[in-house]
Amino acid sequence: MKVSEEKIIETAYTLFKQRGIRSTRMQHIAQACGTSLWDVSAIFESKKDLVLAIIRHIVNKKTVYLLISSSLSPSAVTELNTFFRFVDETVGAFGAEIFAELKRYHPLALDQLKDVVDDKLIPCLIKNIQRGLTEGFYRTELDSEMYASTYFYILRSVLESERDWSQTKKAITHINDVFLHGVLNVKGMRV
Repeated sequence: MKVSEEKIIETAYTLFKQRGIRSTRMQHIAQACGTSLWDVSAIFESKKDLVLAIIRHIVNKKTVYLLISSSLSPSAVTELNTFFRFVDETVGAFGAEIFAELKRYHPLALDQLKDVVDDKLIPCLIKNIQRGLTEGFYRTELDSEMYASTYFYILRSVLESERDWSQTKKAITHINDVFLHGVLNVKGMRV
């Protein structure tokens, strides 16, 4: 039975979260999809290709939402809250086990995440800061490029640390809070 790329990605993602990437074989994914290894291999030549596709799928799915919500947000402050919620949910979607295995065994996947940050997320954050300055909600002395790159540098440092996952999630919440309040002026704090 032929199976769609989407089904393979969703099934593999679920199995990776349950069992881990290394412990999940392509045969397990094929069985869970109700198809043959041949059909899965026709779409994804290797597990590495599948891991990269999952990263792209998760990030692109969430990034599309982020870009759409920015045009619907009533203010830059609301948009920035949405951005930080996006980061928190995306990190949560991967989970501790997947991040640990990506760091150890799939550095190309982490490079792909870095590319998404550089190509989509940093420009999105810079655009938000410019909007906030125009609306008069953000501090005028703020350097948008420095702010955006510093945020992601700190976020990456926390994600690459060897701390407990619950501590990592708490740290991300605190980082988001600090960066939100660090950008707002008095008018922005009232929103």
